[in-house]
Amino acid sequence: MEIRYQKQQQIGDIFLELYTTSTGCTISVSKYEQKYHLSISHESRMPSKKEIELVKKALLPITKKFRLKQPYTATDGRCTLHLLEK
Repeated sequence: MEIRYQKQQQIGDIFLELYTTSTGCTISVSKYEQKYHLSISHESRMPSKKEIELVKKALLPITKKFRLKQPYTATDGRCTLHLLEK
């Protein structure tokens, strides 16, 4: 699976790094109050465990621990998972 950098986006005082994958996932990585937050979504299915692990390994520090927030599906069908630094 290939991860491609797209751009940086600012929302208030939060900077997001945005990526896409060759499997159709959209990813954002941010750091707020010194804690990392990664969101991974796909427009028609839940991101796979393999996709989550590869993205986590590639984009987050290995020395940090993360918890998976309960996934949700938006009204448009997009399925999103969040990894939050503990």
